[in-house]
Amino acid sequence: LQIGATDQWGNITAGCELIRRMAAIQDGEAPQVFGLTHPLVTKADGTKFGKTESGTIWLDPKRTSPYQFYQFLIRTPDSDVMKLLRFFTFLSLDELDQLEKSVTQAPEKRLAQKALADELTRLVHGEVELKRAIAASEALFSGAIRTLDAQTLLDIFAEAPATQKPKSALGILLIDLLADAGVCASKGMAKKDLTGGGIYLNNDRITDLAQTITAQDLIAGKYVVIRKGKKNYHLVAFE
Repeated sequence: LQIGATDQWGNITAGCELIRRMAAIQDGEAPQVFGLTHPLVTKADGTKFGKTESGTIWLDPKRTSPYQFYQFLIRTPDSDVMKLLRFFTFLSLDELDQLEKSVTQAPEKRLAQKALADELTRLVHGEVELKRAIAASEALFSGAIRTLDAQTLLDIFAEAPATQKPKSALGILLIDLLADAGVCASKGMAKKDLTGGGIYLNNDRITDLAQTITAQDLIAGKYVVIRKGKKNYHLVAFE
């Protein structure tokens, strides 16, 4: 059985012919071979999902971690999510019906995207990795971030700016670190952001200008996560 997208018809028929010839050489008779095609999986804008496109995800966890895989699916636009649910999951028609209603009636809840991410991450990476991906997603916005292991932390902040400091720098004032790492443009701006309540250390809001970074602040014995405002993250490694 040869399977591929409709644009792979030439490869599929060539594969069928190869199977017939190889089997004939080994067994003396050519077997019946089938080719199965599937419509190209395209986005709402007409571009396709595939290895040649930008923003590709991979099934191999060495190329796309389970967390990154999960997050990619969670970010699926409303215009694409039901198509992907129908193509790639084994949800019942009733379940798909309810999820489709949620897309139009309560899009802010993103129930369809969560179902897609849950189902495919479980299918590709297993239940354990799904639970880790969900835990990491929830930890990103809570104090539970301190419980993450080093690899999960690096997966989460793979695209965030990062700074390295020697372990001997522990004890540095947070206000100095903000300026040194470029989180704030200057110590003056760092002071303003701190007193204004816009700076978070490991998801804890910090307003104390005398706050220092100590070994007790390190996640996985090495990292601290600084956040400015709601979405501007910076990972600092002390090593």
